[in-house]
This record gives sequence, C-alpha cells and structure tokens, in this order.
Amino acid sequence: KPYTASANVNNNLKLLAANFINEAQLQAELNKMDLTGSLEAIYGVQEIKHIYQVNYADLTANAKCSTTGKLFGTHMNQNTELEVLGLAARFTNDARFNSQPMRFDHTIRCSIVPFDFNLDAIVNADGDIHAYGKHSAQLYGKYLLKAQPLAFASSHECRASVTQQSETGFTLETTFDNKMDTVLSPQEQKTSLRMKSKMNEHVFNQDLSVYNTPERTGIEVSGTILTNIINMDSTDNPTPRRPDPGAA
Repeated sequence: KPYTASANVNNNLKLLAANFINEAQLQAELNKMDLTGSLEAIYGVQEIKHIYQVNYADLTANAKCSTTGKLFGTHMNQNTELEVLGLAARFTNDARFNSQPMRFDHTIRCSIVPFDFNLDAIVNADGDIHAYGKHSAQLYGKYLLKAQPLAFASSHECRASVTQQSETGFTLETTFDNKMDTVLSPQEQKTSLRMKSKMNEHVFNQDLSVYNTPERTGIEVSGTILTNIINMDSTDNPTPRRPDPGAA
C-alpha cells in the first residue's frame, strides 16, 4: 500500500543472571497508526513487565499501558488508559501495591466532554511495623469534582488512624476525620467543613459552614471537646483530706 510504514523490534539482552526483553510493532498509514510493545526485566524470581498500546484513526485515539511485577516480596499492578474521541476524553488509572509492611491502592476516573468535567479519585492504604511494640496505620481518601460553565461542586473526604502498642502495655489510638463540601453556582454558594479528631478517650470536633443563598447569608462555627482528663485522679496532685472534727 502507498504511504504505509511498518516496523518490528525485538531485543533480548542477558547480563549475568538478569534478562531484559524488548518487543515492539508499528503499523502506520495516512491518518492511522497502531503501536504495541512490551518491556520485561527478569532477575531470578524478581520480575517486572510493562505492556503498552497506542492506536490512532481519524479523530479517535486510545493509549493504554499496564505494569505488573514482583520485586523483593512486593506485588504491584498498575493500569492506565486514555481515550480521546473528538473533543471528549476519558482517563482511568488503577494501581495496587501489596507488601508485608504496607498495602496501597488508588483509583482515578476522569471524563471530559465539552463544557463538562468530572473527576473521581479514591485512595486506600494501610500498614504495620513491629519496633518496640506494634504500630499500625490506615488511610482513606476520596475526592469528587464536577465542573460546568455555571456550576462547580466538589467533595473531599479523608480519614486516618494510627494505633501504637508499646511493649510495656501502653496503647495510643489516634483518629482523624475530615470532610469538606463545596457548591458554587450563580444562585448559591456553600462550603462546609467538618473535622473530627480523637486520641484515646479525648475527642475534639469542629464544624464550619459558610453559605450565601437567596434565603440567607452567614457563617456558622461550632466546636466540641470531650475529655476526662480533669476528672482523673493524679498521684502528683492528691486531693487534701479534711480534718476529722472528732479527732483529738
């Protein structure tokens, strides 16, 4: 065919106990292209592989790649894809890491069309270590966003917790919870923020709200503290005993 190009690449490199493999294929025409390939590295039981693919035809394009591997006891998996169709686009990304001390995964979804944008992202992570006791932590995050020419809305949520247990038996548990919502439009503008924190039996909560609606405009703030620290007996400050009137 006229105006057609193709290429094939195949490389294999061995260096001591390591092996590197590279493969790629390309097919190109007028207003059309296809590219696929892979990269792989192997060293004993350790392995990582990356695969990619790119396609283009007229006003449509698609690109995707994935990575899988096992390195030093850590399993990983990552997938990414981008699709473009005229003036619209879609993007996705997933990643997961799993090892003995830590686990992590996140997901991202994004779509774009004329005059409309959407984003959704979630993150999860947890881990634990043993050093002079047991220490563990968890993390969760979520973010939502929607934007249009005359409207904007977003929501952000984050939760984190840490637990520490010492060899002496002392335990410290700390949690944090944060959430923020925002809505903006010509008719109303509102933002709310909520924060919650806790350390063992001590709690601190705070709320903030800012709004401008056709009915009212204002700011509201509230806070709460819950603790038993002032009710606890202390050996450093013992309560003095009252004298007995009947004592001689």
